[in-house]
Amino acid sequence: MSAISSVFSLYFPEYIWTFVEELDEHPWLFSALASILVGLSGILPLLIIPIDETASFKDGAGAATLRVLLSFAVGGLLGDVFLHLLPEAWENDLANRKEGEHVSLKCGLWCLFGMLVFIIVEKLFAATDEEEEESEKKKQNGDIKQIEIEEIEKLLEVERKQRGVKGPGLCNGTVTAEQLYDTCVFNNNTKGSGEGGCCSMAAGAGAGGAGGRCGAGAGAGGRWMGRCLLREARDKAAKATKTKQDKKDVAGYLNLMANSIDNFTHGLAVGGSFLVGFRVGVLTTFAILVHEIPHEVGDFAILLKSGFSRWEAAKAQLATASAGLIGAMTAVIFSGARNAIEAKTSWIVPFTAGGFLHIALVTVLPDLLREQDKKQSATHLASLLAGIALMAIMTHYF
Repeated sequence: MSAISSVFSLYFPEYIWTFVEELDEHPWLFSALASILVGLSGILPLLIIPIDETASFKDGAGAATLRVLLSFAVGGLLGDVFLHLLPEAWENDLANRKEGEHVSLKCGLWCLFGMLVFIIVEKLFAATDEEEEESEKKKQNGDIKQIEIEEIEKLLEVERKQRGVKGPGLCNGTVTAEQLYDTCVFNNNTKGSGEGGCCSMAAGAGAGGAGGRCGAGAGAGGRWMGRCLLREARDKAAKATKTKQDKKDVAGYLNLMANSIDNFTHGLAVGGSFLVGFRVGVLTTFAILVHEIPHEVGDFAILLKSGFSRWEAAKAQLATASAGLIGAMTAVIFSGARNAIEAKTSWIVPFTAGGFLHIALVTVLPDLLREQDKKQSATHLASLLAGIALMAIMTHYF
Protein backbone atom coordinates (compact mmCIF):
# COMPACT_ATOMS: atom_id res chain seq x y z
CA MET A 1 0.00 0.00 0.00
CA SER A 2 1.37 3.44 -0.94
CA ALA A 3 2.05 6.25 1.53
CA ILE A 4 -1.05 8.14 0.34
CA SER A 5 -3.22 5.05 0.80
CA SER A 6 -1.78 4.55 4.30
CA VAL A 7 -2.72 8.09 5.30
CA PHE A 8 -6.24 7.86 3.90
CA SER A 9 -6.78 4.44 5.50
CA LEU A 10 -6.68 6.17 8.88
CA TYR A 11 -9.82 8.14 8.00
CA PHE A 12 -11.77 5.79 5.72
CA PRO A 13 -12.97 2.25 6.46
CA GLU A 14 -11.38 -0.69 4.66
CA TYR A 15 -14.54 -1.51 2.70
CA ILE A 16 -14.32 1.84 0.90
CA TRP A 17 -10.88 0.94 -0.41
CA THR A 18 -12.16 -2.50 -1.38
CA PHE A 19 -14.93 -0.79 -3.35
CA VAL A 20 -12.42 1.53 -5.01
CA GLU A 21 -10.27 -1.42 -6.05
CA GLU A 22 -13.34 -3.05 -7.63
CA LEU A 23 -13.84 0.11 -9.70
CA ASP A 24 -10.55 -0.61 -11.45
CA GLU A 25 -12.38 -3.30 -13.40
CA HIS A 26 -14.48 -0.74 -15.32
CA PRO A 27 -12.01 1.75 -16.85
CA TRP A 28 -14.15 2.45 -19.94
CA LEU A 29 -17.10 3.66 -17.84
CA PHE A 30 -15.09 6.04 -15.68
CA SER A 31 -13.03 7.23 -18.63
CA ALA A 32 -16.26 8.26 -20.35
CA LEU A 33 -17.67 9.92 -17.21
CA ALA A 34 -14.42 11.79 -16.55
CA SER A 35 -14.26 13.03 -20.16
CA ILE A 36 -17.84 14.30 -19.90
CA LEU A 37 -16.99 16.05 -16.61
CA VAL A 38 -14.01 17.78 -18.22
CA GLY A 39 -16.24 18.77 -21.15
CA LEU A 40 -18.85 20.30 -18.83
CA SER A 41 -16.21 22.78 -17.63
CA GLY A 42 -16.84 24.52 -20.96
CA ILE A 43 -20.14 25.95 -19.69
CA LEU A 44 -18.64 27.31 -16.46
CA PRO A 45 -17.73 30.68 -18.08
CA LEU A 46 -21.42 31.12 -18.93
CA LEU A 47 -22.07 31.42 -15.20
CA ILE A 48 -19.11 33.58 -14.16
CA ILE A 49 -18.37 35.94 -17.07
CA PRO A 50 -20.28 39.22 -16.48
CA ILE A 51 -21.02 40.09 -20.12
CA ASP A 52 -24.56 40.40 -21.44
CA GLU A 53 -25.90 39.06 -24.72
CA THR A 54 -25.44 42.38 -26.58
CA ALA A 55 -21.86 43.12 -25.53
CA SER A 56 -19.65 44.36 -28.34
CA PHE A 57 -15.88 44.13 -28.65
CA LYS A 58 -15.70 47.61 -30.19
CA ASP A 59 -18.10 49.52 -27.96
CA GLY A 60 -20.81 49.10 -25.38
CA ALA A 61 -20.89 48.48 -21.66
CA GLY A 62 -19.28 45.04 -21.87
CA ALA A 63 -16.41 46.03 -24.17
CA ALA A 64 -13.92 46.84 -21.39
CA THR A 65 -14.67 43.61 -19.53
CA LEU A 66 -14.37 41.61 -22.72
CA ARG A 67 -10.95 43.09 -23.50
CA VAL A 68 -9.70 42.25 -20.01
CA LEU A 69 -10.89 38.67 -20.46
CA LEU A 70 -9.23 38.51 -23.88
CA SER A 71 -5.96 39.67 -22.30
CA PHE A 72 -6.35 36.88 -19.75
CA ALA A 73 -6.99 34.49 -22.64
CA VAL A 74 -3.74 35.52 -24.35
CA GLY A 75 -1.79 34.98 -21.13
CA GLY A 76 -3.48 31.65 -20.53
CA LEU A 77 -2.74 30.44 -24.06
CA LEU A 78 0.91 31.52 -23.89
CA GLY A 79 1.30 29.92 -20.47
CA ASP A 80 -0.35 26.73 -21.69
CA VAL A 81 1.93 26.55 -24.73
CA PHE A 82 5.30 27.32 -23.12
CA LEU A 83 4.74 25.86 -19.64
CA HIS A 84 2.58 22.82 -20.39
CA LEU A 85 2.17 21.68 -24.00
CA LEU A 86 5.69 22.17 -25.39
CA PRO A 87 7.49 20.83 -22.27
CA GLU A 88 5.19 17.78 -22.39
CA ALA A 89 5.97 17.26 -26.08
CA TRP A 90 9.72 17.66 -25.51
CA GLU A 91 9.61 15.23 -22.59
CA ASN A 92 7.81 12.68 -24.73
CA ASP A 93 10.33 13.09 -27.57
CA LEU A 94 13.22 12.80 -25.12
CA ALA A 95 11.84 9.56 -23.68
CA ASN A 96 11.38 8.02 -27.15
CA ARG A 97 14.46 9.49 -28.80
CA LYS A 98 16.60 7.33 -31.03
CA GLU A 99 20.37 7.57 -30.87
CA GLY A 100 21.67 10.50 -32.88
CA GLU A 101 18.21 12.06 -33.29
CA HIS A 102 17.75 15.78 -32.58
CA VAL A 103 15.29 15.77 -29.69
CA SER A 104 13.60 19.14 -30.33
CA LEU A 105 13.54 19.19 -34.15
CA LYS A 106 10.40 17.10 -34.62
CA CYS A 107 8.49 18.97 -31.94
CA GLY A 108 9.52 22.37 -33.32
CA LEU A 109 8.54 21.45 -36.87
CA TRP A 110 5.08 20.26 -35.80
CA CYS A 111 4.57 23.48 -33.82
CA LEU A 112 5.50 25.59 -36.85
CA PHE A 113 3.29 23.43 -39.07
CA GLY A 114 0.36 24.00 -36.71
CA MET A 115 0.86 27.77 -36.94
CA LEU A 116 1.12 27.57 -40.74
CA VAL A 117 -2.10 25.55 -41.07
CA PHE A 118 -4.02 28.05 -38.93
CA ILE A 119 -2.60 30.98 -40.93
CA ILE A 120 -3.65 29.40 -44.24
CA VAL A 121 -7.15 28.57 -42.98
CA GLU A 122 -7.68 32.08 -41.61
CA LYS A 123 -6.45 33.70 -44.84
CA LEU A 124 -8.76 31.54 -46.96
CA PHE A 125 -11.82 32.34 -44.85
CA ALA A 126 -10.86 36.02 -44.57
CA ALA A 127 -10.69 36.36 -48.37
CA THR A 128 -14.12 34.72 -48.71
CA ASP A 129 -15.62 36.97 -46.04
CA GLU A 130 -14.25 40.12 -47.73
CA GLU A 131 -15.80 39.12 -51.07
CA GLU A 132 -19.15 38.40 -49.42
CA GLU A 133 -19.09 41.72 -47.53
CA GLU A 134 -18.38 43.65 -50.74
CA SER A 135 -21.23 41.86 -52.49
CA GLU A 136 -23.54 42.51 -49.56
CA LYS A 137 -22.75 46.24 -49.57
CA LYS A 138 -23.73 46.48 -53.24
CA LYS A 139 -27.00 44.65 -52.69
CA GLN A 140 -27.89 45.88 -49.22
CA ASN A 141 -29.71 49.11 -50.09
CA GLY A 142 -31.67 47.54 -52.92
CA ASP A 143 -32.52 44.43 -50.92
CA ILE A 144 -33.68 46.35 -47.85
CA LYS A 145 -35.72 48.75 -49.99
CA GLN A 146 -37.44 45.87 -51.78
CA ILE A 147 -38.17 44.07 -48.51
CA GLU A 148 -39.62 47.23 -46.94
CA ILE A 149 -41.76 47.95 -50.01
CA GLU A 150 -43.11 44.40 -49.94
CA GLU A 151 -43.85 44.70 -46.23
CA ILE A 152 -45.60 48.06 -46.76
CA GLU A 153 -47.75 46.48 -49.46
CA LYS A 154 -48.74 43.66 -47.10
CA LEU A 155 -49.63 46.11 -44.35
CA LEU A 156 -51.56 48.32 -46.75
CA GLU A 157 -53.53 45.28 -47.90
CA VAL A 158 -54.57 44.62 -44.30
CA GLU A 159 -55.59 48.27 -43.89
CA ARG A 160 -57.63 48.25 -47.10
CA LYS A 161 -59.51 45.12 -46.05
CA GLN A 162 -60.23 46.55 -42.61
CA ARG A 163 -61.57 49.79 -44.10
CA GLY A 164 -63.30 48.20 -47.08
CA VAL A 165 -61.20 50.19 -49.54
CA LYS A 166 -60.55 48.89 -53.06
CA GLY A 167 -57.41 49.57 -55.10
CA PRO A 168 -53.76 48.52 -55.16
CA GLY A 169 -52.24 51.42 -53.21
CA LEU A 170 -52.84 54.07 -50.61
CA CYS A 171 -55.61 56.65 -51.04
CA ASN A 172 -57.71 54.59 -53.46
CA GLY A 173 -54.66 53.60 -55.51
CA THR A 174 -53.23 57.07 -56.11
CA VAL A 175 -50.13 56.43 -53.95
CA THR A 176 -48.30 53.10 -54.21
CA ALA A 177 -46.10 51.52 -51.58
CA GLU A 178 -43.02 52.32 -53.67
CA GLN A 179 -43.97 56.00 -53.93
CA LEU A 180 -44.52 56.10 -50.19
CA TYR A 181 -41.09 54.54 -49.64
CA ASP A 182 -39.29 56.81 -52.14
CA THR A 183 -40.77 59.97 -50.65
CA CYS A 184 -40.45 59.17 -46.97
CA VAL A 185 -37.54 56.74 -46.71
CA PHE A 186 -35.22 56.74 -49.71
CA ASN A 187 -35.03 60.55 -49.96
CA ASN A 188 -35.19 60.93 -46.17
CA ASN A 189 -37.69 63.75 -46.68
CA THR A 190 -38.90 63.84 -43.08
CA LYS A 191 -37.56 67.16 -41.80
CA GLY A 192 -39.88 69.70 -40.29
CA SER A 193 -43.21 67.91 -40.19
CA GLY A 194 -41.66 64.54 -39.34
CA GLU A 195 -42.14 61.16 -40.97
CA GLY A 196 -45.87 61.09 -40.42
CA GLY A 197 -46.27 64.52 -41.98
CA CYS A 198 -44.09 63.55 -44.92
CA CYS A 199 -46.17 60.48 -45.64
CA SER A 200 -49.33 62.53 -45.24
CA MET A 201 -48.08 65.02 -47.81
CA ALA A 202 -47.09 62.23 -50.18
CA ALA A 203 -50.51 60.67 -49.92
CA GLY A 204 -52.26 64.03 -50.19
CA ALA A 205 -50.27 64.97 -53.27
CA GLY A 206 -51.04 61.63 -54.86
CA ALA A 207 -54.73 62.07 -54.17
CA GLY A 208 -54.77 65.55 -55.66
CA GLY A 209 -55.23 67.21 -52.33
CA ALA A 210 -55.54 66.61 -48.61
CA GLY A 211 -59.25 65.95 -48.57
CA GLY A 212 -61.39 62.82 -48.71
CA ARG A 213 -60.34 59.52 -47.18
CA CYS A 214 -56.62 60.41 -47.34
CA GLY A 215 -57.01 63.61 -45.41
CA ALA A 216 -59.22 61.95 -42.84
CA GLY A 217 -56.63 59.23 -42.18
CA ALA A 218 -53.71 61.60 -41.82
CA GLY A 219 -54.46 62.70 -38.31
CA ALA A 220 -52.06 62.35 -35.41
CA GLY A 221 -51.68 58.74 -34.35
CA GLY A 222 -53.45 57.48 -37.45
CA ARG A 223 -52.03 54.28 -38.89
CA TRP A 224 -53.55 55.00 -42.28
CA MET A 225 -50.94 57.51 -43.43
CA GLY A 226 -47.86 55.32 -43.36
CA ARG A 227 -45.93 56.34 -40.25
CA CYS A 228 -46.71 53.10 -38.43
CA LEU A 229 -46.64 51.21 -41.70
CA LEU A 230 -43.06 52.25 -42.36
CA ARG A 231 -41.98 51.51 -38.80
CA GLU A 232 -43.42 48.00 -38.93
CA ALA A 233 -41.94 47.42 -42.39
CA ARG A 234 -38.51 48.51 -41.22
CA ASP A 235 -38.68 46.19 -38.21
CA LYS A 236 -39.57 43.23 -40.41
CA ALA A 237 -36.88 44.12 -42.95
CA ALA A 238 -34.31 44.36 -40.16
CA LYS A 239 -35.27 40.89 -38.92
CA ALA A 240 -35.08 39.52 -42.46
CA THR A 241 -31.52 40.83 -42.92
CA LYS A 242 -30.29 40.11 -39.38
CA THR A 243 -28.98 36.66 -40.24
CA LYS A 244 -26.79 38.14 -42.99
CA GLN A 245 -25.26 40.67 -40.58
CA ASP A 246 -24.61 38.27 -37.68
CA LYS A 247 -21.57 36.53 -39.17
CA LYS A 248 -19.06 34.74 -37.01
CA ASP A 249 -15.37 35.56 -37.28
CA VAL A 250 -13.16 32.70 -38.47
CA ALA A 251 -10.98 33.11 -35.36
CA GLY A 252 -13.74 31.57 -33.27
CA TYR A 253 -13.87 28.46 -35.44
CA LEU A 254 -10.08 28.16 -35.42
CA ASN A 255 -10.15 28.28 -31.63
CA LEU A 256 -12.79 25.55 -31.55
CA MET A 257 -10.70 23.41 -33.89
CA ALA A 258 -7.62 23.79 -31.68
CA ASN A 259 -9.67 23.02 -28.57
CA SER A 260 -11.09 19.88 -30.16
CA ILE A 261 -7.57 18.59 -30.84
CA ASP A 262 -6.49 19.57 -27.32
CA ASN A 263 -9.52 17.82 -25.79
CA PHE A 264 -8.67 14.67 -27.76
CA THR A 265 -5.26 14.55 -26.08
CA HIS A 266 -6.91 15.10 -22.69
CA GLY A 267 -9.22 12.19 -23.46
CA LEU A 268 -6.23 9.99 -24.25
CA ALA A 269 -4.65 10.96 -20.92
CA VAL A 270 -7.85 10.30 -18.97
CA GLY A 271 -8.47 6.95 -20.64
CA GLY A 272 -4.88 5.85 -20.14
CA SER A 273 -4.88 6.85 -16.46
CA PHE A 274 -8.04 4.87 -15.67
CA LEU A 275 -6.41 1.84 -17.29
CA VAL A 276 -3.65 2.16 -14.67
CA GLY A 277 -6.13 2.44 -11.79
CA PHE A 278 -9.20 4.25 -10.53
CA ARG A 279 -7.32 6.50 -8.12
CA VAL A 280 -4.77 7.46 -10.79
CA GLY A 281 -7.63 8.27 -13.15
CA VAL A 282 -9.37 10.49 -10.58
CA LEU A 283 -6.15 12.41 -9.87
CA THR A 284 -5.47 12.85 -13.59
CA THR A 285 -9.02 14.07 -14.21
CA PHE A 286 -8.72 16.55 -11.34
CA ALA A 287 -5.40 17.87 -12.69
CA ILE A 288 -6.88 18.33 -16.18
CA LEU A 289 -9.93 20.12 -14.74
CA VAL A 290 -7.71 22.53 -12.80
CA HIS A 291 -5.83 23.34 -16.01
CA GLU A 292 -8.94 23.59 -18.16
CA ILE A 293 -11.10 25.96 -16.09
CA PRO A 294 -8.93 29.09 -16.62
CA HIS A 295 -8.36 27.95 -20.21
CA GLU A 296 -12.12 27.70 -20.83
CA VAL A 297 -12.66 31.25 -19.55
CA GLY A 298 -10.18 32.54 -22.13
CA ASP A 299 -11.72 30.43 -24.90
CA PHE A 300 -15.16 31.77 -24.01
CA ALA A 301 -13.93 35.36 -24.33
CA ILE A 302 -12.41 34.60 -27.76
CA LEU A 303 -15.73 33.15 -28.96
CA LEU A 304 -17.61 36.23 -27.73
CA LYS A 305 -15.16 38.43 -29.63
CA SER A 306 -15.76 36.33 -32.74
CA GLY A 307 -19.49 37.09 -32.75
CA PHE A 308 -20.87 34.14 -30.77
CA SER A 309 -23.62 34.78 -28.25
CA ARG A 310 -23.19 33.47 -24.70
CA TRP A 311 -25.34 30.39 -25.37
CA GLU A 312 -23.77 29.76 -28.77
CA ALA A 313 -20.32 29.87 -27.17
CA ALA A 314 -21.38 27.47 -24.42
CA LYS A 315 -22.89 25.02 -26.91
CA ALA A 316 -19.78 25.22 -29.10
CA GLN A 317 -17.58 24.49 -26.09
CA LEU A 318 -19.70 21.45 -25.25
CA ALA A 319 -19.45 20.26 -28.86
CA THR A 320 -15.65 20.30 -28.68
CA ALA A 321 -15.86 18.18 -25.54
CA SER A 322 -16.99 15.24 -27.68
CA ALA A 323 -13.39 15.04 -28.96
CA GLY A 324 -12.30 14.30 -25.39
CA LEU A 325 -14.76 11.43 -25.18
CA ILE A 326 -13.44 10.05 -28.48
CA GLY A 327 -9.89 10.30 -27.15
CA ALA A 328 -10.77 8.47 -23.94
CA MET A 329 -12.52 5.65 -25.80
CA THR A 330 -9.58 5.39 -28.21
CA ALA A 331 -7.19 4.92 -25.29
CA VAL A 332 -9.40 2.25 -23.69
CA ILE A 333 -10.23 0.32 -26.87
CA PHE A 334 -6.62 0.19 -28.04
CA SER A 335 -5.16 -0.28 -24.56
CA GLY A 336 -3.12 -3.25 -25.76
CA ALA A 337 -1.32 -1.00 -28.25
CA ARG A 338 -0.88 1.95 -25.93
CA ASN A 339 2.73 2.64 -26.87
CA ALA A 340 1.84 2.54 -30.56
CA ILE A 341 -0.99 5.05 -30.02
CA GLU A 342 1.31 7.41 -28.12
CA ALA A 343 3.87 7.20 -30.92
CA LYS A 344 1.27 7.94 -33.62
CA THR A 345 -0.37 10.82 -31.73
CA SER A 346 2.79 12.50 -30.40
CA TRP A 347 2.47 15.18 -33.11
CA ILE A 348 -0.90 16.39 -31.78
CA VAL A 349 0.45 18.28 -28.76
CA PRO A 350 3.02 20.47 -30.62
CA PHE A 351 0.56 20.97 -33.50
CA THR A 352 -2.04 22.25 -31.01
CA ALA A 353 0.60 24.47 -29.40
CA GLY A 354 1.25 26.10 -32.79
CA GLY A 355 -2.48 26.71 -33.25
CA PHE A 356 -2.78 28.31 -29.81
CA LEU A 357 0.22 30.56 -30.56
CA HIS A 358 -1.46 31.77 -33.75
CA ILE A 359 -4.75 32.50 -31.96
CA ALA A 360 -3.04 34.34 -29.10
CA LEU A 361 -0.44 36.39 -31.00
CA VAL A 362 -2.05 36.89 -34.42
CA THR A 363 -5.80 36.84 -33.86
CA VAL A 364 -6.38 38.33 -30.40
CA LEU A 365 -3.32 40.35 -29.34
CA PRO A 366 -3.30 42.85 -32.29
CA ASP A 367 -6.80 44.06 -31.32
CA LEU A 368 -5.67 44.61 -27.74
CA LEU A 369 -2.57 46.55 -28.86
CA ARG A 370 -4.83 49.18 -30.45
CA GLU A 371 -5.93 50.34 -26.98
CA GLN A 372 -4.79 53.96 -26.48
CA ASP A 373 -5.92 54.53 -22.90
CA LYS A 374 -2.90 54.02 -20.63
CA LYS A 375 -4.96 52.84 -17.67
CA GLN A 376 -6.78 50.26 -19.77
CA SER A 377 -3.49 49.13 -21.34
CA ALA A 378 -2.03 48.57 -17.87
CA THR A 379 -5.13 46.58 -16.91
CA HIS A 380 -4.75 44.45 -20.04
CA LEU A 381 -1.08 43.78 -19.27
CA ALA A 382 -1.92 42.82 -15.68
CA SER A 383 -4.64 40.47 -16.92
CA LEU A 384 -2.24 38.89 -19.43
CA LEU A 385 0.38 38.33 -16.71
CA ALA A 386 -2.32 36.89 -14.44
CA GLY A 387 -3.18 34.35 -17.14
CA ILE A 388 0.47 33.30 -17.45
CA ALA A 389 0.92 33.17 -13.66
CA LEU A 390 -2.18 31.05 -13.15
CA MET A 391 -1.09 28.52 -15.78
CA ALA A 392 2.38 28.44 -14.17
CA ILE A 393 0.84 27.68 -10.77
CA MET A 394 -1.41 24.99 -12.22
CA THR A 395 1.52 23.37 -14.04
CA HIS A 396 3.78 23.47 -10.99
CA TYR A 397 1.32 21.97 -8.51
CA PHE A 398 -0.68 19.71 -10.80
